[in-house]
Amino acid sequence: MKREFEMTDLGLLHFFLGKEIKQSNGGFFISQQKYAREVLKKFKMENANSVSTPVAVGLKLSKNDDSELIDPILFQSLVGNLMYLTATRLDIAYEVSLISSDWAGDHDDSKSTSGNVFFVGSGAISWMSKK
Repeated sequence: MKREFEMTDLGLLHFFLGKEIKQSNGGFFISQQKYAREVLKKFKMENANSVSTPVAVGLKLSKNDDSELIDPILFQSLVGNLMYLTATRLDIAYEVSLISSDWAGDHDDSKSTSGNVFFVGSGAISWMSKK
């Protein structure tokens, strides 16, 4: 490829898109430990205690509880960061799906939210969202 394209060999890959890659004769090891620490720091949880089950068993989320409201953009950012982290941390997949999925997710009326968008080229021509 060097004959056809101008390029530079930077050596073995160490970090890529938040993933740490360690290469050896035995294979590859991928970790997101540094990314996980950055997420904890971003959401001011670097001093949080670790737990074996990071969700209360049988937890039902409801919009009618008396919890303090949080910034929806901050929450969506947290969910997105955690979804990316599940690439190497399958142990948190259930908890992340619990807070991010909406498959009959409204426990108040047992309905889900769905929708679609149709594109022609790069422009949306039709869209729909319903509960």
